[in-house]
Order: sequence, then C-alpha cells, then structure tokens
Amino acid sequence: MDRLSTFFREGGPGDIEEGFTYARIGAVVEGYDFDWRRWRLPPGTLPQIDLAQQWAVSVAASAIEHAGYDGESKDIDRLRTGVAFANALGGENRNLSNIRIYSNHTKELAKSQGMPEENSAAFIDSIVEGAPRINEDTMPW
Repeated sequence: MDRLSTFFREGGPGDIEEGFTYARIGAVVEGYDFDWRRWRLPPGTLPQIDLAQQWAVSVAASAIEHAGYDGESKDIDRLRTGVAFANALGGENRNLSNIRIYSNHTKELAKSQGMPEENSAAFIDSIVEGAPRINEDTMPW
C-alpha cells in the first residue's frame, strides 16, 4: 500500500475527495520484462507498445502454454483458435501522453491561480518529466 498511499483517503462511493481513492486493495507490478525476442519485435519499438498490451500478449501465451500447448509436440489448431483481449481504458502510454498534452492547459490554470510567469517553464518540465513525446508514433487519442 506504500506506493498507493499517496492517493488513498478514507471514504467510500460518493464520499471521497476528488483525485483520490478509497480502495484498500491494489497492486504494483515490478520487475516485468517483456520478451521482445520471443515476439520478434525490435527493442526500439517497445516504448510505443503499451505495457498493458505487453502483459496481455505474455499472459495469453502463458495461458495457452499452461493448457498444455507448447507449439512443438502439441500445438493448437491455429485456424480455429485465437485469443482476444482489449483494454477499454486506453493504457498507461495514453495516460502519460495526455499529461503532456494537457500540460499547457494545466500551466495556464496554475498561472490564473497566482503562479508567476517565470515559473512556467520549470512547472511544465516537472509535469512532463517521464511522459512520452508526442509524435506520429504515440497517437495518444
């Protein structure tokens, strides 16, 4: 709960401060490495592939293997078998990209509440630190 405690507040549905959660159950995945060699993906493309998609590919393959299909001595009927998965929330890359997209708007709100203009550049830099650059590959929306 340590990493989630920043966002935790006592409360419940309809009784929680905006921007926080009352959920006491959560998880942080650490140390996950996507096997890009297995999937024959150039390592330079990995930052553009959302972590949720990487997990989904790995979990789907693991489920097939767990069911006893190893792709060699026992393989699935590839014409009649598939795995479908979806991420309705857009994924972490989208969330991080949106931080960069809305950073100028956030800066303007901060200025309207008294942040000095000379602090604007540092404010933006601190907001977008670690957020992916927006280009034709990120497609955040």
